[in-house]
Amino acid sequence: SSSDPCDAPGVLACDHFEGADIAAPFVITLDPYSQTKGSVALSTDRASSGKQSIKVMGGSGYNERALVSAPSLFPAPDNHFFARFAVYFELDFPDNGHMSYALAADSDSPDGNEVRAGVHTKVLNWNFKGPQLGAPPLSTIDADGQWQTGVIPTTRAWHCIELELDGESHTVRYFLDGQEIEKLHLTEEDRVKLRSLQPTWSPQYKDFRFGWQAYGTIPATIFYDDVI
Repeated sequence: SSSDPCDAPGVLACDHFEGADIAAPFVITLDPYSQTKGSVALSTDRASSGKQSIKVMGGSGYNERALVSAPSLFPAPDNHFFARFAVYFELDFPDNGHMSYALAADSDSPDGNEVRAGVHTKVLNWNFKGPQLGAPPLSTIDADGQWQTGVIPTTRAWHCIELELDGESHTVRYFLDGQEIEKLHLTEEDRVKLRSLQPTWSPQYKDFRFGWQAYGTIPATIFYDDVI
């Protein structure tokens, strides 16, 4: 049997980015209104496996977007899917910065609903945005609302991140280097307990994106590889 995770049953898309171009189902999404244009391109600067990865360079303005998306894979069965990727943060997270490196959305509009995985004040987090999701009282949130005791990832090293987004049961889970971050295992009960959202808060996911989305923080370079 093959040891390549791309050959595992149930995998909808998998890429080690060793080709000449970023290929379907992945497409580049840049924000035409960004103040400092970001970029997405294949690069031989770093790789988790093979010789190439995707290099994302993001600006420092508000709501900067330089992303790779895969809308053709959606809708997912039962509104439930996993995403896994290798990521290398070539930056120092600021003490008071906020960015997302992966997000699931129900629209390609900036006014849509988004469930975001990112970093806030150096700590890994979930962040929720959009009219259906309301305005959570904590922009960086975990199952007990105490983000200050969260997980701080090392930079300038490769990490494996896996995310589970289960819209049917209104649950999200977060894994770093094979270990679940229990504080970021959020259920419908957690979200209601925190009075942040309505009981049935999950968007109907129509896209998954990875890259750089910043909210008034420092410029960044991030590498992505082995995306499943």
